[in-house]
Amino acid sequence: MRTKSTALAYGRGTIIASPISVIRKTGKMPLFTYENVRRLMSATGRTLRRLLVRALGDFLRILLTVYLVVDVVCLVVMGVITVTIQIIVIYLEDLRWMLPDYFTAVVRHC
Repeated sequence: MRTKSTALAYGRGTIIASPISVIRKTGKMPLFTYENVRRLMSATGRTLRRLLVRALGDFLRILLTVYLVVDVVCLVVMGVITVTIQIIVIYLEDLRWMLPDYFTAVVRHC
């Protein structure tokens, strides 16, 4: 339902389409009829719902970003640890071939 103008709706007994538009345009509250108050509460609820959904979306976006950053950092750390262990194992395998000779030389010396 629409009125001819916001100014006509303000202060008269008219039911207005959007109390929030009256507040935005005139800076004043519209007339407190039951219908206007109901619509104002409904519009406020919609606005709060939109804000809540937007805030929830932002929160989830931040949470997902933090999760991805932590995930990537963990993958890099695990990769570094894996490569380090592989290098140590390769080095120890090389040592294993040298160790029997070393121990036999020590045993012969004793």
